[in-house]
Amino acid sequence: MRGCVRLPLAAVVLLFLYGCASVEVEDAQFKRRNTSLAALKSDSSQCWKLAQKTNFSDGDATAGVVMGYVLFGLVGAAVVASSNEEARNDPKNYHRRKVHDECMTQRGYKKVE
Repeated sequence: MRGCVRLPLAAVVLLFLYGCASVEVEDAQFKRRNTSLAALKSDSSQCWKLAQKTNFSDGDATAGVVMGYVLFGLVGAAVVASSNEEARNDPKNYHRRKVHDECMTQRGYKKVE
């Protein structure tokens, strides 16, 4: 009886994790007073170049795999490890978006909400 409950639950969790990993995130919009669109695009481009040189650390990746294992067992660890590899190859992953946003904030821009 317990096996009948675990299998559908594991399938739902796996589909949820896959859905979370496949969601497209739009770039944040920034603005600054008396700044032209060309200057905004140039600053954003420079911040993206800076962000491309960074990546999340191996410690963060390992912590994610361990948390996936603790919460969902081997399936969770495998899903997290796979999403880590996809994130390393994604030019605009969460970590890089965060670096870009911090760079734009340091240049005096504010996020449009």
